[in-house]
Amino acid sequence: MNQIDKYYESYLGSYAQEGTKQESENTLTLFKIIKALLRRWYIVLLTVVVLCAIGIPAIFYMFKPSYETVGAIRVSPILPNVLFDDAETQDVMPNYQGFMNTQAELMSSNEILNRVAEDMAKRGIRICEPDMDPVAILKLMINKETILIEPGEKTELINIKMKTNNTAFSEELVDSFIRVYMTMQAYEENQGEDNKLALLENKRASTAKQMQQQRKIIRQLAEEFGTTSLTGRQEMMLEQVMKLQNELTTLETKRIALEANVQMKVNGDKVLLAPTDRMKLKYEFINADLTIKALTEDMAKLERDVLGDQQTMVSGNPRLEQRKEILTALKTRLDQRREDIGKKFEELIEEQINRSSEFQVAELKAELAKVRENERRIREKLEGTNAELITLGKRHLAIKDHQEQLELTKELYDAINRKIQKIEMESQRPARVSVAYYASSVIAKDKRQKLAIVAVLGSICCGGFLGVMIDRSDKRMRTPTDLNKSLSTRIIGTTVCPTEVKRSELSERLADDYRTIRANISMLEEENQHILAVTSSQPKDGKTTFSINFAASLAQNDRKVLLIDGDLRKPDIARILNLPEGTTGLSDVLEGKPFANALWYAPSAGFDVLGNYDRCLKACDRLSRPEVQSNIRNLCRYYDHVVIDTPPVLAFPDALLWARIADATILASFAGKTAADDLKEAYGRLHELNITVLGTVLNGVHTAHSYNKYGYRYYKASSSPADKNGPTRNRPLLLTSGN
Repeated sequence: MNQIDKYYESYLGSYAQEGTKQESENTLTLFKIIKALLRRWYIVLLTVVVLCAIGIPAIFYMFKPSYETVGAIRVSPILPNVLFDDAETQDVMPNYQGFMNTQAELMSSNEILNRVAEDMAKRGIRICEPDMDPVAILKLMINKETILIEPGEKTELINIKMKTNNTAFSEELVDSFIRVYMTMQAYEENQGEDNKLALLENKRASTAKQMQQQRKIIRQLAEEFGTTSLTGRQEMMLEQVMKLQNELTTLETKRIALEANVQMKVNGDKVLLAPTDRMKLKYEFINADLTIKALTEDMAKLERDVLGDQQTMVSGNPRLEQRKEILTALKTRLDQRREDIGKKFEELIEEQINRSSEFQVAELKAELAKVRENERRIREKLEGTNAELITLGKRHLAIKDHQEQLELTKELYDAINRKIQKIEMESQRPARVSVAYYASSVIAKDKRQKLAIVAVLGSICCGGFLGVMIDRSDKRMRTPTDLNKSLSTRIIGTTVCPTEVKRSELSERLADDYRTIRANISMLEEENQHILAVTSSQPKDGKTTFSINFAASLAQNDRKVLLIDGDLRKPDIARILNLPEGTTGLSDVLEGKPFANALWYAPSAGFDVLGNYDRCLKACDRLSRPEVQSNIRNLCRYYDHVVIDTPPVLAFPDALLWARIADATILASFAGKTAADDLKEAYGRLHELNITVLGTVLNGVHTAHSYNKYGYRYYKASSSPADKNGPTRNRPLLLTSGN
């Protein structure tokens, strides 16, 4: 056995808990269902796997999918132009939906059905028996909607659908519908285009003849001038007329002016200069005088000097004042000189005007006669040119009218040619009606996946139901709450499950659990706790392990403890504590041998042991002797505490005999193994014999349900370095498993 350190705290554990009021076990809440499923998850998983392994293959074998064969014809509402790609040149079909419905009806007409039957016969595929009418069969299939021909909603497609299990036959039949319809559609489109082309060709021939007649007329009108374009000649003559008109106007104006001048000269009017011209000549005459030029230059120089002196001299300087007086005298002299020269200019002008008036009258009369002669000649020439221009304009208008008629005829001819070319080009573009896609089959109705999902969900439900029912039928206790519900007695404490705790912490956790149990027992109201019997309802409930660990815990409290292995039918304590084999044991003591020879001290555990190696099948007979109880009690007087490990209550009556010898009994159970009914029955048997039951201990509890789940962390946090490094005593590490 291993060693543990002594615990130095003055208080451990919690108060013993009294049995709570038993709840109704028939109430099934969602929380309970979830807990049950989590506990029985393996049953749910196994049920799901088994049911799915059987059900899903059966579903895929029994239920076969049905197929839908679909082919489609595309009817384009808009045909783009081959030469252009704009919205104005696109051929948009009016009443498109009506056209789609009409074509769908035509595809189920007798003519189409006859051709489909012929096409299928050519391919060696029979639609029906030889003595039956294939067209009637096709009509029947259409009426029963086995074959469905309808425009697709919000699409450009006319769908041909067929429901069948024979995908090869249905695909051939749908393809035959598509081929026959496309053949007839192509024939109708070609026939319509041929009729249009014939009509346009006739119209183009008549238009060409009309153009030839119009060109002949235009040629006759233009022969005199050698060209049909008279605009240049007309503009040239019009420009000539305008020039003559301008010259005539100029001469008339000049003649009138001369006549007025002559009349003025004859009447004695003098020729006067314009005021502006007169002033200009006067100004130039004055400025040309040399004296004025000299005075102006001197005055300008003197002004510059005065300005310079004003910058350098103070006001009142004699030199500055002298220069100012000279400048004033120069200005006066200049003004006087200009006045004298101006008077002289006026005298010269008057003399010149009087001298030239007599000669001007003669010159004006000669010039007037010349202007009148030029005016007469220009007028005659203007009248002739104007007549020629009018004649040319009339001819030009006639040619222009015929040219406009020719242009209109040419436009009509070109439009006919473009229409013919467009029809020929558009005959190469994709047709309005085309094959969208040929027949292909898809699974139309396949319940297998849904049924498989239902099977999976059903198996999950069955597994969950089975798991909940099994959990409901399982009366084994797992938590102190389950123990409270099943048994109206106090719970002394719990021990943690070894698999739920780290191996390095397991010894401390178990030691804390047993110290808590020891403290709880010490606080119970029952005064006589000297001899304690430990029993259980069934084997493997951990009573032997509990007895050894509990005795070790009592011994740690500096008490003298005796551990008796009362299970004579299956003694385990001697083997667990490694006592020497072949030694005297309890069975020998019951036969009358002295106690001193049968007692063994376990130094590592700190208590005495009265064990046994040999099995005794007549244990009940030996324990029922009257002297046994007195002998055991006499031995127990030398010890502070005596712990008796007894057989299970429901297995053998030995446990009841030991319980009568002991002062009180502790009922051990194991989480996940001990059934509630067994524990009730064991408690009932003890209660019937008026045996004092201190309470129950639940072994192997999950950490979360342990009564001491916070104690160990608190102990570790509060322990000081001195406690950790202080003196230690050899104490056993408590057992983690046993009977």
